[in-house]
Amino acid sequence: MNNAVNLAFLGNIGPWELVLVFLIVLVIFGANKLPKVAKDLGSGIREFKKSISGEKDEKDEKKELATCAKCGAKIQQGVKHCPECGVQQ
Repeated sequence: MNNAVNLAFLGNIGPWELVLVFLIVLVIFGANKLPKVAKDLGSGIREFKKSISGEKDEKDEKKELATCAKCGAKIQQGVKHCPECGVQQ
């Protein structure tokens, strides 16, 4: 019975090799920075997948601009008053 993980770009990696890689990462980054590194890596992969698929993020939708009805100034979505003329949106 072979317990090795078979990844095409890495070859056959067994459990002891994974433990060794984890220990090296632990020594390099330290125990208190590992969650932040994992979170940043995950968000980077998520952002990459969204950029390839063309999906818009909720943050990107908020950055879209609207037009003031009175003065025609570009304002961010969700703003209650126009910063140029002060009219309520």
